[in-house]
Amino acid sequence: MKRRNFFLTAFITAMFGMAQAAVPGEIPNSNQNIDPMSDKAFNARRGATILNNNVFAKSEVGIDPKSVERVKKEIKLPLVIRDINDQHDSLVVNQYPFTINGVEYDYVVQIELKDFKNIHLASLEDLKEKRFPDLKDPYVFMINRNFITHDAASYKLDENFVYDMQVVSSADFESLQGLPPFSIIRLFTKTQENGAVEN
Repeated sequence: MKRRNFFLTAFITAMFGMAQAAVPGEIPNSNQNIDPMSDKAFNARRGATILNNNVFAKSEVGIDPKSVERVKKEIKLPLVIRDINDQHDSLVVNQYPFTINGVEYDYVVQIELKDFKNIHLASLEDLKEKRFPDLKDPYVFMINRNFITHDAASYKLDENFVYDMQVVSSADFESLQGLPPFSIIRLFTKTQENGAVEN
């Protein structure tokens, strides 16, 4: 298992290791034509995204921007963050920084959606099981152009905002021949570029 993880890490680092600084309090749109950040910066962001009723989503990447009513960046503490894991546990946040699922956060961004009751939140693993139930470990996830390098279990996406999912095998890469096999699960959200969103 350690050997597999080493090869996965080496592959991702070698191909997608550009670094940029994450800006606290900024909500970058990872669904736009040219993503504004590298994989390293995407995964290093220090803000926790919550939705209506303080439901934890980790990131805005799986939320349709057109479904957003308002964004609040200055959150008063204490704060109860709900559904932080698949057991639907809650966390009371009394001060910054705080930790959810082993990841430390410096601030919270609250995204209030217009019609939250019709949002169908799903984890990456839920989406994988629906679309590729027979796919076995090991695999890594990508959302749009970004690899998810850690804490993949915390991401929640609106199923209605998912445009497509694909699997790419490491066997398809000439440079990886002879290494232990793994899969890349690519998830694409709806954008103007893929024709799923009107101008």
